[in-house]
Amino acid sequence: MNSKLNKLLITCNFDIIGNYLLLIYAFCISLPGTNNIFKKYSLLSVFLISLVLIIKNNTWKTFKINSKNLILVLLPIYCLLAFLYFPVEVDEKMFWWVEQRRLFLLIGPSILLFGGVLKVNLSEMLNALIIGVMFSICSVLFLMFNKNGLFGFDNFFENFNCIRARYYSHHVPFNILLNFSSSGIIFMLFKFNDIGVFKKCLYVIALIIISCLLLNTEGRSGLLGFIVMVSSVTFFYIYKWKRMFSIILFVVILISGFLVVKNHPRFSNIEENNISTIEKVGRLPRLFIWGQSISLIKERPFWGYGVGNAQVELNKRYEKYNYTTGVKEQHYHTHNQVLQTWLEFGALGLVLVLIILIFPLYFYYFHNRNELILFWWLILIIANMTEPLLKESMGMFSFLLLLYVMFCDFHELEIPEASKNLPVI
Repeated sequence: MNSKLNKLLITCNFDIIGNYLLLIYAFCISLPGTNNIFKKYSLLSVFLISLVLIIKNNTWKTFKINSKNLILVLLPIYCLLAFLYFPVEVDEKMFWWVEQRRLFLLIGPSILLFGGVLKVNLSEMLNALIIGVMFSICSVLFLMFNKNGLFGFDNFFENFNCIRARYYSHHVPFNILLNFSSSGIIFMLFKFNDIGVFKKCLYVIALIIISCLLLNTEGRSGLLGFIVMVSSVTFFYIYKWKRMFSIILFVVILISGFLVVKNHPRFSNIEENNISTIEKVGRLPRLFIWGQSISLIKERPFWGYGVGNAQVELNKRYEKYNYTTGVKEQHYHTHNQVLQTWLEFGALGLVLVLIILIFPLYFYYFHNRNELILFWWLILIIANMTEPLLKESMGMFSFLLLLYVMFCDFHELEIPEASKNLPVI
């Protein structure tokens, strides 16, 4: 039996299989819902083939923990930290509701740590992601036309946003993937010189469609992420051969971004807000949620409450101030990754999450010159300001995609010596 298994491991090219599985996952990640079977099982398939690679290559015998893979150690620790609080958890249902998803999704960092890395064509993976995002956009359009007819709605973008929210996907993973794919398109247009004219036209059309949706349908974090990402991308490429074009584009984006933010309905005409009472929250209920989270943190800044107990305490605050939405949902978290971790795990959790969130920037600067890591990191940092992505499976799906870009073996991206003087933003 062992000889047959060894023969199978030798004859099968698991790197090629893993490459295609990762492409499938990159496509499926944009499909609706956190419990979508295509999204979950495509990721599970990547995990399994990576385990086979670990066994086949015996990398588990030689792996080392060092500064390059520190995040792969800290993420599982961050996940397991919740079990320290389990004996005192009041809401065990909430505890398992959060932890079962963390445990599954954080298999990925553990596998990468032991050397189950895939040899992947980055441009193919980005193409799969872009096609998946465009498929999702077309799916929402189909739902719109099916519900309202070809001309049966007054405001296209408002209707798109409502249909997407009601039938397809939560806005946070959707705008993260829109931003991921738009930055991926810009990255490939600048990075790869062998793209044909027809393919370039398709990329530009896709970029225009995605940009229009981000500027008109997504929330504040998606819009801010898009403007910061595009500005950073153009600034980065100022130092490349398309210098003048990048300078002009950078200025145009900054001016356009300022005008869009100034006149965007989600930013303009915001009423006076107060972080203590719901009566003065106006259009920014997150200020109230952040205020209550901070007040709870001040009561237990070093130890924290635990996963379930933290939510119980937040729910009490919502009831106290008659915050009907928070009370009704019963799992309205802090809407900020740093606050969420600090509230749950105290000072130790705060240190862990800060290192985890900042680490991709460190990794880019010291260990890799692939600027896509930098662009996606910016997108996730902004998203974590309004959502605790490491608490939700919707956030971990996109975070894992960044980890694969950081740790997979991309031979096509060996950076020549001359380009190592590129800036770090």
